[in-house]
Amino acid sequence: MIEPTTLILPLGIWATLRVASSLGGGADLDYRQYEQRAAYAQREARRDLIDVRA
Repeated sequence: MIEPTTLILPLGIWATLRVASSLGGGADLDYRQYEQRAAYAQREARRDLIDVRA
């Protein structure tokens, strides 16, 4: 059986993220994802450029 105390931390984390997201904290996460995608696209473009030169 799952002990109730093992559920406290995950539920607390989930609740904190929900509150932060509703207060606008999710915008930081969206921007971070945007930066990661841009960095990935830049790396892929460099690889393609290196492949063309070779």
